[in-house]
This record gives sequence, structure tokens and C-alpha cells, in this order.
Amino acid sequence: MTFFGCTSETAAEKPLKKVRQTVFLGGSCNPTTWRHDVAIPLLIANRVGFYNPQVDDWDEGLVTLEAAAKEESEHLLFVIDNQTRGIASIAEAGVCIGAGRTVHLVLQEFEGDAVNGILPAEFRDLNRGRAYLRGMATDPKTRRNAVVYGSVEEAVRGVIAAVRAAAS
Repeated sequence: MTFFGCTSETAAEKPLKKVRQTVFLGGSCNPTTWRHDVAIPLLIANRVGFYNPQVDDWDEGLVTLEAAAKEESEHLLFVIDNQTRGIASIAEAGVCIGAGRTVHLVLQEFEGDAVNGILPAEFRDLNRGRAYLRGMATDPKTRRNAVVYGSVEEAVRGVIAAVRAAAS
């Protein structure tokens, strides 16, 4: 059974222990829309199960559900865009790479003017964190099962191909 998780209500209806070949949609959240605009439509069209941790009314009760979904998912997609600082997502993706999980990454750097209250003075430090994670994901000494993509669509298509390859 695949799990198309979007809310805790849906999760209660479909137990996580039956998840197979799923994708955890990690990374930048509000105000980003990459999940609903790109990832979810492509995953549904290709019949690939996923868990979306971005919900309208997030609360601490979802931490356990998200952790279980991440643990059960065979592919972890982290989009760390330039709409949010993404510091926690950078750390989370780094831990998953270090643990040898299959991680698909999109890393967008900051440039130009302020974005969502993030000032250009912060950009250098935020980009340094992204560069460190990119290095971790691409360095043959530390990389295990990580791939860095140039766009969300490219990453989702890469995940779909990996899921199909594992199923055949």
C-alpha cells in the first residue's frame, strides 16, 4: 500500500507500517509551494507514494508521525530553497546523508534583494550552509546515497526513476 500523506487525518487512515517505495518531502516549508506546485502532481501522476509534512495547522503532535514517515520512506527529497533560511532542513538532510539514507537534494542559493524578511547581509552565511551540505552530498569520501539536482522538477523526476528502478 502506498501512502499519500497530506494531513494527520489521512495518516490515521493509512498506517505507516504499510508504506513501500515512498518519498518523504522534506525541506523548506511556508511560504514555499514547491510540494503542491511541482512534486505532488508529478508523484501522483506517476503513482509514487509520498508523505508531505507541510500542513496548514502544524503542531508538536505531528513530530512523531513525521519521524515515522521519514524512517519508513526509502527516498528522502529535501528542497532547500531561497525563500526560507532552511537551517533546520540543512541539518536534517546532513544527518540523513551521514546515516547513509537515500537523499535527493535541491539547494537554491540566496542572491539579490531581501526575501521574506531575510536580509542580504545574511545571504553569505546561509549560502555557506548550503555549500557545506552540497559538498557533503557530492564528496566521494562522505557521500553515500545522495544526489544533488538543479531544480525541483529534475529532482522529482530523479526520485521517480529511482523508485521505478528499485521496483523492477
